[in-house]
This record gives sequence, structure tokens and C-alpha cells, in this order.
Amino acid sequence: MLRTSTVLARIRGQCPGFAQVDHALTSAAQNDYPAAFVAIAKMTADPNGLLGVHSQMVRLTVRVYVVVERRQDVGAAFGAADQWDDLVAALRAA
Repeated sequence: MLRTSTVLARIRGQCPGFAQVDHALTSAAQNDYPAAFVAIAKMTADPNGLLGVHSQMVRLTVRVYVVVERRQDVGAAFGAADQWDDLVAALRAA
């Protein structure tokens, strides 16, 4: 079974662009940006398909919220958007 701590460790290890990686619901965030917050979105399970033997496929859907610092000037805003794109690309690769 996949645990939230496993997802957090993977993001921390493979996405060094984040200043903070934490659980979305239990985090005591200190506003270290950019940040990735992980939350379990959904868990589903298929019915047991075997007779006499217990076997069940479980699917866990995880959401990762990417937060970057908001900047006041327009020129910097484009840089923040590009930073967001780079961070999301790293997440997808991980």
C-alpha cells in the first residue's frame, strides 16, 4: 500500500526545486516557496475477484498542490509562471 510519506520522500528526492514539500492537511507551513503540498484525493478498491484467495486491486489518487510566491510586478509574474511550469514538469517526471 502506498503511503503519503512515500510520495513526500519521492518528491523531496527527485524535485529539488521545491523549498518545502509537506502534507496538505497536516502541514505547519512556514511560507517557504515554492512548495508542494500532497493530499490523498480518493481511494477505490475493486471487488475480490478470486474464490478462496483474497486478492484486491486498490487505487490511490494523490493530488499535489504547487504553490509559488506571488509577485507584484508584471515582468516577474511571467517568471513565476515559468517556474510553476518547470516545477510541474519535474513532478510529472518523478
